[in-house]
Amino acid sequence: MRRLLSPRRALAGAFTVAAVAADLWFAPVAASAALARVTCTGQEAVSYSPGLTLTPHDTTVTINSLLGSAGNPGLCVAPGKGITSATYTEVFDRPGASCVQALFNGPGSRVIVWSDGRSSTFTFTAQIQTLPAASLVTLTGTITSGEFAGRRAVETIQIPQLDLVQCLTTGIDNSIALATLVIL
Repeated sequence: MRRLLSPRRALAGAFTVAAVAADLWFAPVAASAALARVTCTGQEAVSYSPGLTLTPHDTTVTINSLLGSAGNPGLCVAPGKGITSATYTEVFDRPGASCVQALFNGPGSRVIVWSDGRSSTFTFTAQIQTLPAASLVTLTGTITSGEFAGRRAVETIQIPQLDLVQCLTTGIDNSIALATLVIL
């Protein structure tokens, strides 16, 4: 003889099946969102003090970056994180800087502050490629602490070629660079 389930047992079974299905459906989505690629684009405002000329001299370089802001041409996409923008400020001394040799290759780090108040420390090695109309700086490394810790990151910064006439006369105090940060 076949036994029918009570309405209460049938409803409980249906909720159990729905809960298991939801776990199977949403768990991979949540896991993939946690590891999804983060991409932010925007600008770096770079200032040089004293300004760059053709004569090499010690210079303090200040970088203020705004990635993903509507005020600058940028976008910040961080699936599942609620992050819409990022900023960082970096100040360092550059011995022997000039219009010909303003940038450096080598190790460095910067603290990225996300729009939700969290931060990440990006530790990198910089490599510079000089192109006809710009210099391309590639920072390759790892997020060593904070949000996204342990993940690889690459930032590319396109700095327009410095104005030679200005290098010969008043010197260059600042420039604007385009930046793209990708956390893998």
